[in-house]
Amino acid sequence: MRSVLLIASITIREAMRRRVWLGVVVILVGVGLVDFLVPPGMQRHSRFGADSAERLKHGIEMAQYFGARIMLFFSSIMAILLGASQVSAEVERGTLATILAKPIRRVQVLFGKWLGLVAFGVCVILFCYSVNWLVLSLRYGFGAGATFNVKALLVMLLYPTLYGTITMAWSSFAGMALSLLLTAMIYAATFVGDGIVQLIAQLTDNKSLKDLELLSRWVIPHQRLGEWLFSVEKGLATTIVQAIRGVPEGTLFDKLYIFIYIIAFFWFSHLVFSRRDVQ
Repeated sequence: MRSVLLIASITIREAMRRRVWLGVVVILVGVGLVDFLVPPGMQRHSRFGADSAERLKHGIEMAQYFGARIMLFFSSIMAILLGASQVSAEVERGTLATILAKPIRRVQVLFGKWLGLVAFGVCVILFCYSVNWLVLSLRYGFGAGATFNVKALLVMLLYPTLYGTITMAWSSFAGMALSLLLTAMIYAATFVGDGIVQLIAQLTDNKSLKDLELLSRWVIPHQRLGEWLFSVEKGLATTIVQAIRGVPEGTLFDKLYIFIYIIAFFWFSHLVFSRRDVQ
């Protein structure tokens, strides 16, 4: 276990050396703009509530909702960039050959890298979410409406974990550029299915399009994860989205499928890496 933790710490240091952490700056800038613009903007318009305090509360809820989406997008990008450099890139540099010359199993090396990748994404989400809550509380008052939603936070941690695991699986046999491309392609297919195809299917009531949308839910559980997060969030934004899209809460199987998917991709990366020549 000590070797696994050592490799995990090396992975985190590698992320710092490659300046992947600069994504945190981008997140904080985006979240900061939302925090300082959205609540006062909504407070000025009477259609968002009967009185000023209620309008401000709705504005803070909206700021947390959009802030969370900024965190999820950029933390997933950071996990993808870090995951793409975990195996093939280090094989090409000869780093893994040096590590494997020591008395350590390949599965330990891979698990250590995955653990470091996940830990980095978790730290990014935890830090940015805490800063967002603290900024809103200090700016508008601790009783104004900002909430530290632990359930939502735990679900958010699965986003960088999911995308980092997928990309690391590709990097077990492909170079960094191809790993990024494969993840982008699989995400694009899901985005089209969850967004465009879903909207057209609802408008036209077309069975073929509905089947295609269902297929996209199996390609990558992005929509299942989004439904899970939506079900534990509260506030004006979730009410509006529910009214427009009718987002379901997701079944127990949907939630289990997310974990099964992550485990399957890790097992795939282990299967490929265990048979790969790293000399």
